[in-house]
Parts: sequence; C-alpha cells; structure tokens
Amino acid sequence: MAEKQVPIRIGLVADLLRYEAASKILSCFCANPEVQQSHNIEVSMRIIDIDQLRKSGKPSEVDKAVDQAAFDLTVYNQCDYIVLTNGVLHRAAEMISQTHIIPDTSGTWPRIDSCTEIDLLHVGNYIASACSAKELKRIALLGSRDVMIEDFLKNHLCMDGLEVVDDIFEKPEIETIDKIVTCEFYRGRPKCGELQGKIRNIIHEADIRDFTKGRGGIDGFVFCEPELEVIMQKRDEYCYLADGLNHHYMFIGAFQELVKDVVAFLTF
Repeated sequence: MAEKQVPIRIGLVADLLRYEAASKILSCFCANPEVQQSHNIEVSMRIIDIDQLRKSGKPSEVDKAVDQAAFDLTVYNQCDYIVLTNGVLHRAAEMISQTHIIPDTSGTWPRIDSCTEIDLLHVGNYIASACSAKELKRIALLGSRDVMIEDFLKNHLCMDGLEVVDDIFEKPEIETIDKIVTCEFYRGRPKCGELQGKIRNIIHEADIRDFTKGRGGIDGFVFCEPELEVIMQKRDEYCYLADGLNHHYMFIGAFQELVKDVVAFLTF
C-alpha cells in the first residue's frame, strides 16, 4: 500500500436541487478506504442554484456561474482537479477549458495579473475510454433534456471517434427522462423499479427505431446523469426484436466510469 502523500484536492461543482446525486460522487472519494489509505484527499464543493438562474430569464448565466465556481475552487480552494457532478453542467466545459485571468489585488503599481488553467475531469473523456475498452462505436446518450437535445457532450465524444446517434428518441421520451432525472428521483425515496421500467421501455423502442432505419442498432446507451446510474444498475441488456433477432447492447454509467478511473489513478 502506498504511503500517505501530499494532499490531492478535488473540487466538485453541484446543482443545488440535485445535491443528493452530487453527494454520492463526493462519498466515492471521501468514504473510499483504499483511496484514503494511499492519499490524503481533500474535497471542496461549490453549489449553484441553477433553477433560480434559469427563472431569472438569463440561461446564459448558468454557464458563467459554473465557470466561476470551477475558477473559485481552483484558485481559492487550491483544487488540483474539478468534477462537474452532472451532465448538463458540462455545457460550461468549453468556457472552463480557457485560460483564466487572476486579477492582481495587491494594490501596488504596476498591476500584474496572472493566469491559471483549470484541470477539468471531463466526463466525456471517461465515456470515450469506457466505450473504447468495450469496443463500442455507436452510442446514444440519456440524460436531462439539455444533454439529449444539445450538442455540447455529443461534439466532445465525436472528437474521440464515436458516433453519437441523436435521432432515435421522440420528444415525449426526452421529456420523460428529463422529468425522472430532475423531479421523480427526488420525490421521497425513488421507486427505482418503476422508473427503471420506464427507461428500459424508452431504450428498447429507440433501439428498434435504429434497426428500422437500417443502421444495425445501438452498441451502447450512456447514462449521463448520476441519478440514472442509481436507477439503472444492470450494465448489459438484450433487445428482442419481432423478427427474432437478439441484439445485445451495453449500458455505460458515465460518472461511475469517471469515479472508477480516478480512484484507480489515486490508488496506483
């Protein structure tokens, strides 16, 4: 077992209304005895009220708030790595990846500002790594509405050579998954069996649609929200089509892959 080393600081950016999911990621680092034995891990968290920002009529302010939280964790909490704790927060990833200016507040002249880079552990990198290991080429993303209809996560994965299929989900299905992630999961104790059935039916129908388009079906469905990972526990699934074809596809938990790889790195 490795000796205790210099503290590694991890910063988490979380959504206020989805704090429970963020806390599960937090516990993976703080409550993992193997990690704590090999490293002194310090975890800081910044919480953003995304719902309130959206209600203010300034949705563009959400990305700025996520970027500012990542900046504050890096500069003021001295975090080595930043984790965005759900899929939709990754819309700010491009902004976070840019060089940030640290203003000179010393009050001396001339004023000398400095620069810093934010080391973001982008969930897309871990999705791509898992797909490569499992030899998955064609995938579909499941998550909140923004993840499924916007391109910020899709474009990141396409740069890794993956084909992200985004035309197999119908609008009511996207709304159902969004409601599960943002509402139903948090209404008391989630009825995971019931929610799991809804999601599996959506996945089943989407895979069949891909077959009817003559494209051979989806290799893997990626859960881009931690809430979906809690609900959907089985990683492999089979889709039995009417013509007797038995198509096998995989389930990938994006944040489970991130945590698994980071823990493996910390305990190496």
